[in-house]
Amino acid sequence: VYQRYRAFCAEQVPDADRPVEVLIAPSWGERHVLESCGMALVAVLLESGFRVTVRPHPDTVKSQPGLLDGYEKAYGAQERFELERNVRSDASMLRADVLISDLSGIVLEYALGTERPVLFVDVPPKVKNAAYRDLGIEPIELRLRERLGVMLSPDDIGQAAEAVQSLVQRKATYQAELAAIRNEIVYAFGTSGRVGAEHILD
Repeated sequence: VYQRYRAFCAEQVPDADRPVEVLIAPSWGERHVLESCGMALVAVLLESGFRVTVRPHPDTVKSQPGLLDGYEKAYGAQERFELERNVRSDASMLRADVLISDLSGIVLEYALGTERPVLFVDVPPKVKNAAYRDLGIEPIELRLRERLGVMLSPDDIGQAAEAVQSLVQRKATYQAELAAIRNEIVYAFGTSGRVGAEHILD
């Protein structure tokens, strides 16, 4: 993602008048963002003049087509709204100024690959093995959330536009912080192909 984002940025012509772009890309399962508060979230963002792309998880596309049809019916006619049912392209991720998600894997890909912040909607985490706590290891997705962006309760979804705007205004600060986090947790960033090959040869 990092290399593709750099290439994407190099091709862009600065446009101060373009609307803020928000990508909503949550996880799947019970009580994910689109299911629990997504309709209200999209409404708030569109009313604030943002461009909104909803990118459901592929499992949501398969298991909840009716839910997505509801988004299409409610907002499909809006020029600044897009429902992305096919996730083969990462164009929406490269364009987005802010990602809105929960504990989806796209969070690390986006934040560390593009050095841009995340607005976390604090829905209950999807836990497939409740005994994970017995290991005494905090999942990295939980440990890093407060450093990757800010949290928003589903009860405060009306404040989402203000939260997005605040994240955009602190873009430079997040860029430096997210690059530092990447250097902390990603081994041999940018040279992993060479380093991996050397280990194999050894």
